Amino acid sequence: MDWNDIAIMIGAGVVLVGAIASTPPVFWRWRQPPQQTRLTTTVPIESVRELAGRAAFMAGMVLIQVGALAKDLWQGASHQWLATLLAAIALLILLCGVEIGRLSVRWQLRPEASIDREADDESGVSGPRTTC
Repeated sequence: MDWNDIAIMIGAGVVLVGAIASTPPVFWRWRQPPQQTRLTTTVPIESVRELAGRAAFMAGMVLIQVGALAKDLWQGASHQWLATLLAAIALLILLCGVEIGRLSVRWQLRPEASIDREADDESGVSGPRTTC
């Protein structure tokens, strides 16, 4: 068993874990009673778990494609097939970067919200903050 086959199997496992991690929050959201209709919401649209699951799914897809590329290079695939496979890998890397970026933004915004809540608790202020 070559390293590219191992990369394909690890990628398939990561894809499965990512799919499992990102699927349940979608179904849980459907069971919740509808909230009041507002233009803004304080509830995050996507949870960190869901974003991490999508990022893991895309990273697994990249691993699978890199393993397939290595296998095709070793077996001597045509130039057209390799160009198509490289384009697919580039697209997957781009999508994986987008998902990781969304996850990092969510992680960066999460501590800021908890710091604001702690400051409100200490000052006894409730409700939205206003600055003059």
